[in-house]
Amino acid sequence: MLLARGTEHLSPEQLLNLKEHKYSSKGSSVSEKYFQVFWCSLVPYIPKRIAPNTLTLTGLILNTLSVLILLYYSPDLKSNVPSWALVLAAVCIFIYQTLDALDGKHARETNTASPLGELFDHGCDAVASIFVPLCLCVTVGIGTHPVIVFIQFFTFLAMFYLAHWQCYITGYLEFGKIDVTEGQIGVMGTLLFTAIFGVEFWTYRVPLIGMPLKFLPFLVILSAAMVNISHFFTVLSQGGAGKAGTTVAVSLYF
Repeated sequence: MLLARGTEHLSPEQLLNLKEHKYSSKGSSVSEKYFQVFWCSLVPYIPKRIAPNTLTLTGLILNTLSVLILLYYSPDLKSNVPSWALVLAAVCIFIYQTLDALDGKHARETNTASPLGELFDHGCDAVASIFVPLCLCVTVGIGTHPVIVFIQFFTFLAMFYLAHWQCYITGYLEFGKIDVTEGQIGVMGTLLFTAIFGVEFWTYRVPLIGMPLKFLPFLVILSAAMVNISHFFTVLSQGGAGKAGTTVAVSLYF
């Protein structure tokens, strides 16, 4: 039985919460406002008969296939990968990013937006939050340092978890000036750069300190994570939107 004892069915209050739930977000990253123009221009070209979840799933499938190709050539996260595979991965991330932005717009356009659709969307995002750092690890060949690989994966997953915990606290999903869109752009840029100059580029060492360049993306990600985590704890200290100002997600259904 998947549900814990005592949660075999939903209470009337939980059903009402599910029915009345609406997606809410706040803020916009530096590049998102420009991408929004591009995304909005594509909405009229999406056939009405296509379900929004189909867009979400298609993007995730393409992302998955590109990652599997990268892992085929570099299962140890440190082997050379053909340039075409790196370019394909960058294209698939771009398509995933685009479809992930379009599914909600298409749902509102066709009046099919629902809490279930949002759950499916964020579920796919949770899976993609593993694939994106995996692409980055393969690209720079960071498999030579397993501890760095672990920290990078942990950082990506922690960022995703904390963003949604903060959403529970405040009642809306907040986007910073440097957020997921910029992260995806960074990974796509790294993939294309490596396709041109080769994985060997990341083995060069910075003069004086002797640090391999492959550590650079990791340090950038870690720095951004520290800023966002600091903001999260600031929000946490102000109390939550739950009953009695709770910040703990104790209920399965809000």
